[in-house]
Amino acid sequence: MADFIIKRTGYNKKQEVEAESNHWEEQQGGSALIKWWRKWIKGDEAGKTSEPESKEAGETAQPVGEAIVELRGRNVQRKVVPVTGLTILELAERNEVDWNSFCKRGTCARCRCLVIEGAEHLSEPNLAEERRLDPEEIDEGYRLGCQSKLASTGAVIIKHAPYF
Repeated sequence: MADFIIKRTGYNKKQEVEAESNHWEEQQGGSALIKWWRKWIKGDEAGKTSEPESKEAGETAQPVGEAIVELRGRNVQRKVVPVTGLTILELAERNEVDWNSFCKRGTCARCRCLVIEGAEHLSEPNLAEERRLDPEEIDEGYRLGCQSKLASTGAVIIKHAPYF
């Protein structure tokens, strides 16, 4: 196994890595781990779970009815089934909408977004949002995607609107 060292110095090493994994897999007889790794390196979504993840103990996140949440990223726009209890950022990441984020705790504001429609279906702005956003921004409908959660069902349209 010491012969199988992956050196990734750039994004153009994919073919080299695949060739090394093919050689090692032939020598070892092909293990399930190597097959999984090859799928992962190719970008396969096989390891992705469809169950929503909840950060707080006791909190349940459940898909709801036929209401639609429209998420508008920089390049990707999707209409998704809302899941109460998830943040806007979690919903965007789960549905592969290009929603920029960094800290996920409300300090960097890379996940800042504009709620175009359906603000009443989101949680109230929390302390992290009130500290990071100006009161005027909150009044205009800006929220932090990592902090605002879907609280109820209904039509919601949200556009990713970071400062930069």
